[in-house]
Amino acid sequence: MLYYRADHLAEAGIEPPTTLAELRAAAEALTRDTDGDGSTDIYGLVQRGIPGFEIAQDFGRLLFANGGAILDETGSACVLTAPEGVGAIQLWADLFQSGYMPPDLFAIGRDEQIRQLQTGRASMGIYFSPYYGRLVDELDADQVGWAVSPTAEGVEAGRSLNTLWSLAIDRNSGNKDAAWQLVQWLSDVENQITMAVEFANAPVRESTYVDAAFIEQNPLGAEWLQATAASSFTPSHPRFPEMADAMSIELTAAIEGKLPDDRDLLAPRREGSTRRLRVRMSDRPEGARAPERAASKAAPARGGPRSKKGKAKGKPVERKRPSKKSKSRR
Repeated sequence: MLYYRADHLAEAGIEPPTTLAELRAAAEALTRDTDGDGSTDIYGLVQRGIPGFEIAQDFGRLLFANGGAILDETGSACVLTAPEGVGAIQLWADLFQSGYMPPDLFAIGRDEQIRQLQTGRASMGIYFSPYYGRLVDELDADQVGWAVSPTAEGVEAGRSLNTLWSLAIDRNSGNKDAAWQLVQWLSDVENQITMAVEFANAPVRESTYVDAAFIEQNPLGAEWLQATAASSFTPSHPRFPEMADAMSIELTAAIEGKLPDDRDLLAPRREGSTRRLRVRMSDRPEGARAPERAASKAAPARGGPRSKKGKAKGKPVERKRPSKKSKSRR
């Protein structure tokens, strides 16, 4: 979901962006020097940039929003160098190099991204949906706006990255019956409502999203369902962690503008292909390139941290593992 400071957008007189071109324009308009000292005080957009899975996941948000994919339909070839992938990389590099994202991007993880919006250092970000609960812990509800993720022209509205927690029973388990009872308990209708309302866990049952108790705390339930239905997952590939590491290294260099102008981005190519895509970071797009194919459907995402309402405002958000009570997805 795209979460934003509604008060910032109102001050700037702009509407929530619905396309990637509008996202870039909004990020530019919302980046401001509020005290006139020549330094930026508010950045238009904040994403997670810590090298590793965090920058790889947040790149996935823009990649899928631009109609792209990591692997082809057979799961055997990288397609990041297709126009949709290159356009997504160019867009992020442009946003960062233009100063519309915080300069400490590569130190920003889950808690830091949440805190940037809470403190007003940033105006917008594409977040895991359950983080709404954390944002309103420190802000008034009318300060936090939401919309499905902006997409390129021709891509289904809300298409972004889905992630999830999975439950499985080991075939070698000596307690299969007890394990199955646990799975049933965790996915029970009433327990799903409790976990969603009390701990901001993203529900796995569609019925939870229309439950009165859930809607009272999460008025964005309808958009949440729309976004999860439109979004895609990272590849279910045994070597995907290696892919994510390689993506992280290349993305960091591209975003910082440290790739030589004559170097092909994200080599190697599809086996046997002679096509060479050269990317110059000096080419600043107004919006990422739109795809020609339709977006795919995906199942709902899971997880998200939340502390209970009533915490003292301004209290720092510690970077720590989610508690055992909350099965939050980072």
